[in-house]
Formats: sequence, C-alpha cells, structure tokens
Amino acid sequence: MPDISPLVPGHVMIVPRAHILCYGAVEAAARDELSGIVNATRTILGEHYGPSVLLEHGTSSLEPVADHVTHAHLHVVPAAINIRGALLNFNTKTIASLSDLSSWAARDEEYIYFESCAGERMVADRIVGIKRLFFRREIAKQIGLPDPLWDWRHHILSDNFRSTLATLKHANWKNLC
Repeated sequence: MPDISPLVPGHVMIVPRAHILCYGAVEAAARDELSGIVNATRTILGEHYGPSVLLEHGTSSLEPVADHVTHAHLHVVPAAINIRGALLNFNTKTIASLSDLSSWAARDEEYIYFESCAGERMVADRIVGIKRLFFRREIAKQIGLPDPLWDWRHHILSDNFRSTLATLKHANWKNLC
C-alpha cells in the first residue's frame, strides 16, 4: 500500500494483516511468503521508478508507543539513498537476510533495519535517543525535500500518493506473488 505521504512516487509500505510488532517477529513458516511479497514489490517499483531500498523501525513491547507504530510495516522506497552513515551513530551489524531480524524480536529489542539498492543489509540497535520519524528525516535530506514536508502528520504529499496508487493499480502483479 502507498505510504500515507510518500516521500517519492512509489514509496510504499508492506503491512501484514495479522498483528505483529515487527518483521523480525514474522513466524518462520511465513518468511518465504514475506520474501516473495518484498521481491514482487521491488520488481514492480523497479520497472516504474528504479531500484528501491527497504527500511523498518522494529518496535518492541517494552518501549513507549507515543512516537512509534506498534505494527510491522516495511518501507520500500524507490530512491538511491543510503542511510548507513546515519546508522553508524548506533550499534550496527551487517546481516545476511531479513529473516535475521528474528534474533532482535526474540530479545524484544527495538532496531532499525536498512537494505540498500545493492542488497547490503544492516541493523542498528541500542537506538536510545533516535529522532522521531528518523527514516523520513534521513530520506528527505538525501532527496532534497525541505523541512517539514517529510512529516506526514503535518503534510500529505498527495501528488506522490496519487501517482503511487495509479502505478500499483495498473501494474502487472501476475506471476510475481
């Protein structure tokens, strides 16, 4: 589904129907299905907008919910951005796949996940003091979107939303999922 205020045309979120806190908490039996959905989404976005990155702020049951959505949602953003530098302010680790996030979920630990257009995957944890809407701020800096247009609570980028919705509606999803 399109992000409520896509930072760029094609910015979508993959949101599971079942309630889970984060993608690290996806049950092992559902991981292949999730990978298929992620790959299909990236294929469609790639055909229309170019390569995409993946981002998730994985929440825990222990943190206050005032500034976080406590339901898994993986951002897929078709933009050549790299937030690796911003993540180096935290404890970071390179991982092999999205499935590796299960160890953070098992510890009920908050994390930030980033996967580059080239497939480099990293996780940052011990993210105490991370700014509200961290991803949106970092993406906005890199694409030149001025403050505070990145904040969906105050500005809806409706042209991006309509463009994204039209692309998704008319895309050929057959044989992808």
